[in-house]
Amino acid sequence: MGRIQVTARPRYGAEMAYWYNVLTRSVETDENRSGANDLLGPFATRHDAENALATSEAHGLAAEASDAAWNQDDASEDSEES
Repeated sequence: MGRIQVTARPRYGAEMAYWYNVLTRSVETDENRSGANDLLGPFATRHDAENALATSEAHGLAAEASDAAWNQDDASEDSEES
């Protein structure tokens, strides 16, 4: 799974952003966050940050399904043209 690096503050209107540290498997805040290479986020809530890996995996699986459907459509179009 690839890492997402974001360094900007969130645009959620929240005073504090939450981050998920993939090395320590803990939630960090703007006040104590580690280097960007180890973080996923920002997230608007602690709960969202705690679920970062599950959310990231779900997004990855959805993207893979979308890619597979796209590739299948391309293959169908190619065989119809032949």
